[in-house]
Amino acid sequence: AVQSGAAQGGVLLGPEVAGPPGAVRGLLAEQLRQGGDVILVGISSAGTIHMAGRRIDLSSVRPEVAQARIKQPKAPVVIVADEASRSGLMVRVIDECKLAGAADISVATKTEG
Repeated sequence: AVQSGAAQGGVLLGPEVAGPPGAVRGLLAEQLRQGGDVILVGISSAGTIHMAGRRIDLSSVRPEVAQARIKQPKAPVVIVADEASRSGLMVRVIDECKLAGAADISVATKTEG
């Protein structure tokens, strides 16, 4: 798994969110091997949102994803949410990603520990 704050294809997750487990990790690895990029958004159990190695507010998700899409227009968005995070927050993050123009959005969960 990607360690806290470690790079995954040049994109950093936040300090409280490790990389996605199992099959999703495999899909990400394959995407990166093929030269593809992935836009990662992390949601911690404490309800904090992380992107590009830093904590952001919900209101910043849309402009941050839109900016990332300018650099990587075909990159899928993967939301890595801690299993203990609130589902309502995750839905709001997904909505912000859609409003930023992302069409390919996936969700991966991780357990703390």
